[in-house]
Amino acid sequence: MCAPATALFVWFVLLLTGAAADPLTGIILPVQDADLSFAVHGIVAEVKVREGEKVRAGQILVRLDDQLETLEVGKAEAVLEQARFEHEAAAKLIAEDIGTRAEALAKRIAFDLAVNALETARARQQQRAVPSPFDGIVVRVHKEQGESVLLNEVVARVVNMDRVYAQFYMKPDEAAALHPGDDYRMRLRGGTSAGRTFTGKIALVDPVLDAESALVRVRVEVPNPKNELRAGMRIEGGLVTPAP
Repeated sequence: MCAPATALFVWFVLLLTGAAADPLTGIILPVQDADLSFAVHGIVAEVKVREGEKVRAGQILVRLDDQLETLEVGKAEAVLEQARFEHEAAAKLIAEDIGTRAEALAKRIAFDLAVNALETARARQQQRAVPSPFDGIVVRVHKEQGESVLLNEVVARVVNMDRVYAQFYMKPDEAAALHPGDDYRMRLRGGTSAGRTFTGKIALVDPVLDAESALVRVRVEVPNPKNELRAGMRIEGGLVTPAP
């Protein structure tokens, strides 16, 4: 058999066995990934975390100088205390048929306004701190103590790798066989974990084609409690097994 014929025969055998086809490749992405910023501008008073640190939902990561806001909260608390005293005193007078309803109503309105003023002052104070929106790991801190921060400027990034997505882009005819809830087997490419297989559940078969590539985005959710899978890892798609 001549060389061209031999090459053609080998290619034909590979095609029949599927070995000639390029494997479907994808990438690992975190399910939760947040760039965090302030809704106000100011000067960084404290950076409370370091890159690589694990954080809990609600934990403060970065705090701006809030001296003025703290003073406003103290003032609002004092005004509320005075308004509460006057409101309760007016209510007692009404109960004893001494005071007028108009005076009692005015004191009640003043009390309600004082409550709202305190809530507003506390909300403004809370805007001076950025909490983590979920449990995760701080992967970027962009500011240091004393630096200025602009409105909506990103100061930190937090990711949660306890669950990850394996994201693929497939031809429409390939994606047509997939359904949310199906099991999907995959294999890692490259690195010390190359060849390792794992299974996830299809979470999304995008009904909208990518405008540039005309491909379908598919996301497979994979539990990752030990954080063994890292964002950016390359993977190969496998066979789909319908969920029972």
